Amino acid sequence: MLINLTAIDDSQLEILAEAWLASGASVFEVWVREKRLACWPDFEVDSTANLRESIYIDGMPVAELRAGAAPTKANSSRLKADAELVSNLIKLTANLDNVTTELIDTQDQLVAVYGLAKAAENEATLAEEMQSLVTRASGMVKVEASFLICNVPGSVTSIKFHPEPLLDSASLDSILKIVQASEEEILLDREESAKFALNFDNILLMPIRIRGGVHAVLGFVNKIGGDFLSPDIKLARTISEHIGSRIENAVLNEQDLEQVKFQSELELAQKVHFNLLTNQLPKVAGLDIWAASRPAKRFGGDFYDFLLQPSHALSFAVGDISGKGLPAALLMAITRTVFRTKTPQLTPGLAMVRSNEELYEPFTKVNMFATVFLGQYDVDERKLLYANAGHSPVIYRPAESEARLLLADSTAIGILRTNQPENHQLDFQPGDLLVIGTDGLNEAYNEREEMFGFERLLAFVNSMANKPAKEIAEGIYHAVERFSAGHPQYDDQTLMVIKSIAA
Repeated sequence: MLINLTAIDDSQLEILAEAWLASGASVFEVWVREKRLACWPDFEVDSTANLRESIYIDGMPVAELRAGAAPTKANSSRLKADAELVSNLIKLTANLDNVTTELIDTQDQLVAVYGLAKAAENEATLAEEMQSLVTRASGMVKVEASFLICNVPGSVTSIKFHPEPLLDSASLDSILKIVQASEEEILLDREESAKFALNFDNILLMPIRIRGGVHAVLGFVNKIGGDFLSPDIKLARTISEHIGSRIENAVLNEQDLEQVKFQSELELAQKVHFNLLTNQLPKVAGLDIWAASRPAKRFGGDFYDFLLQPSHALSFAVGDISGKGLPAALLMAITRTVFRTKTPQLTPGLAMVRSNEELYEPFTKVNMFATVFLGQYDVDERKLLYANAGHSPVIYRPAESEARLLLADSTAIGILRTNQPENHQLDFQPGDLLVIGTDGLNEAYNEREEMFGFERLLAFVNSMANKPAKEIAEGIYHAVERFSAGHPQYDDQTLMVIKSIAA
C-alpha cells in the first residue's frame, strides 16, 4: 500500500520532531520501506534511533517513526501515540482528497449534462439531437472519435458517428451484441480490440439501457493523451445515461402518439360499427318492431338489419359471427353488405345460398363462420317467409299457442362450400310473435356456472307475449342480467322482436 506522507503538512511532523529533540532525543526520523524520508535535525548525526513504532493504515504497517532516546516505557508510549496521530493525519488527508476528487467529478458531470442539454436543445428531430450529443461527447471525454448505436425493437434505430463513419455495419452489429451480452462497460486496449477486428489504440464501450434492456451503445475511440482513467469513465457514464434518458423519452412519446392514434382509430371504427346496426327502426303497417345489440367487448360480431322493399315487403336479418372483437366486427360488416345486395331480388333461402357462395372463401381463410336468420314479411298477405342457416335462438309464439323454437335446417354460412337452407312460411296474424336472438342470451351464465338456456327464454316469451315489442325485448335483457348478476357478459347479445298487430 502506497502512502503519501508528503500530503501531510511538514510543519505537523516538524512539531513532533522538535518536541522530541527538546526532550533530549538525539534524532527523530520517518521511514518507509527501509528508506529514510525525513530526519531532524537535518544534518547527519552519529546517534542511533533506537525507538521504533509502526504507522498502521487499515491494520497494515505502512511507515515507521524512529527516535534516538532513552528506551523507557514513557518514551515508547509517547512514540506510539505520535504514530497513531500521524496515521490519523494520513487518513484525514486521504479522505479530504477523495471528497475533493468526488466534488470535482460531480462538477464535471453537472457541467457535462448542462452542456449536453444546451447542445441538443435546438435540434428539431431525435436523429439530429443524437448526432449533436455524439459530437459533444467526443470533446468532453477528449477522444479522437465517438459513435452511437441504437436499436430499440419496433421504435428507434440510429447509428451516429463523430467526426465520420469509422466502422462497417458488421462491426457495429458485433459491438452491440458484445455489450448486450455483458450488460457492462467494456474497456479494450489495442491488443484486446484486435480480437474483435477493431484497429484502435483503446476503446471504451458504454451500455445504454432503454425500456429495461441494453438497446444502445456509446463508444469512445482512442483517448487523446493516453488511457481512459476513472474520471473519463465517470464522465462517459454520465453522458450515456443522459443519452439513454433522451431516447427513452422519445420512445415513450412515440408510443403515446401511437396509442392516441390507435385509440382514435378504434373510436372511429366503433362509431362505424354502431352506425352499421340500424338504430332507426322501420315503420311497417301491422307490425310492432324492436331491435338492439349489446356487444361483449368494444366491438361485436352480431348484427341485425332491416330493408324495406318497393314490393311492399320488409326484409330483416339477424346474424352472429363466430369470435369476438375487431375481427368479428370486420366480418360482420362484410356479411351484412353481402346480404343487403342479395336480399331484395331473392327469396330468403336463395339469398342464403348466394351469400354462402360469396362468403365461403373469406370465412374459411380465417376459420370463422356466421349463423344467419333471414326473413321477408309481405304486408298485404301477412305472410312471413324465412330461412335459417344455423341460427339460434329463434322463437315463434302464435297468439293462441305456446312459444316454440324454429330450428335451423342447414349449417352456418362459411362452413360448407354448398349450403341449401329451405324457405319456410308462417301465417303471421295479429298477436303472433317472433323473437330472434343470438346465443349470448341463452348461453349467459350465473355465478354457479348455470346457463340461462332455452327453457327460461321460452317461458319468459310466453309470460310477456301480450306486451309491446320493446317491453318484451327489454324484459328479456333484464331477465338475463338478473340471472347472470356477478358473472361477466361472455358473448354479444342481440335481440329482434317482431309482433303482428292490427293494422
